[in-house]
Amino acid sequence: MQARGKRVLVVITATALGGAIGVAVALSRGGSSGSPSASGGSAAAAADPSRYESVTKGFYLSRLRNGRIEVDAMTPLLLSPVKSDEPSPRCPPRLVITTEEGYAPTILPWVEAIGQMPFELNDRPTTLSDVLGTLDGTWRTLRSIAMGPVGVPPLRVFVKHYPATDLPGRCISVVITFYTCADPAVESRYSQPSDLVPGRVRGVLFEIMRTVRLDGPSPRLLAATVESHAQLEILPMTEVSEQRLELRQIVDAPEIGRIASNRTAKAHFGHLGGGRRCGLAWFDLSLGDGDPQPWSCAYATERRGVDAPNTSWEKGLPEPVAEALLALVSRS
Repeated sequence: MQARGKRVLVVITATALGGAIGVAVALSRGGSSGSPSASGGSAAAAADPSRYESVTKGFYLSRLRNGRIEVDAMTPLLLSPVKSDEPSPRCPPRLVITTEEGYAPTILPWVEAIGQMPFELNDRPTTLSDVLGTLDGTWRTLRSIAMGPVGVPPLRVFVKHYPATDLPGRCISVVITFYTCADPAVESRYSQPSDLVPGRVRGVLFEIMRTVRLDGPSPRLLAATVESHAQLEILPMTEVSEQRLELRQIVDAPEIGRIASNRTAKAHFGHLGGGRRCGLAWFDLSLGDGDPQPWSCAYATERRGVDAPNTSWEKGLPEPVAEALLALVSRS
């Protein structure tokens, strides 16, 4: 189904399976080993996901999907402040596109609901401090844009909402992308994939992702990630299939392979493989069976042209950072 118009925000094609809902992650490329942060890996274990029951709600579900809706397949939503945006034939059939005049009706309230980045910054020259500073700076820029007039390219929000079928039990993922780069899926000037010219692209992406397992006494958060992707770059078409790769290819940690692998989540922005990406990731390696087994990291990767990416990462987020990450994801 394709829908368009003012406040067309309910997905009729959603299949009710019973239960609540959540959010997940998929990232880019790399392959360096990392050193633990100063707080060590054990600090992340203190972050308690059960404190954040709103991981099954947040702005997306409480305001845009109107509650506990699950899907049996990818059900994307696009919010745009540009009335001329129309989905191309290449868009998924379930796409719901809502166009409003300006940011005030839907995008600005979402940005305000998320609020400021809840991370305490410091000047230590580490991957973690670099990531925290970048996340804070990118989000401040997007908040400023959302409070002003619509520019070119505009700030849009794209949501990928789907069952995480690679995980055990009944799991739902949501990937929320705030972005200011051009979007070939809805802009008529991109009639063919070949219209995407390799090179630098104006704009940034900011993604908030989570995955929740729904079967059991209560929903279990399995993954929470926030990422900034700046200095965007389209790689040559021969490299398209190798572009928006996954976190497991940045972080050399076999234990996260299954939960961090998610082909579905990278599809819409798959042409953006170059540039600089950094973020925070938290996973429950128990996959919802038994006591939580938290694993977390900060990571950064940069890729130019067809060169191999330069990557760095730190395993084990300090407790305050892990707690702040879970709180941030719960508001989205």
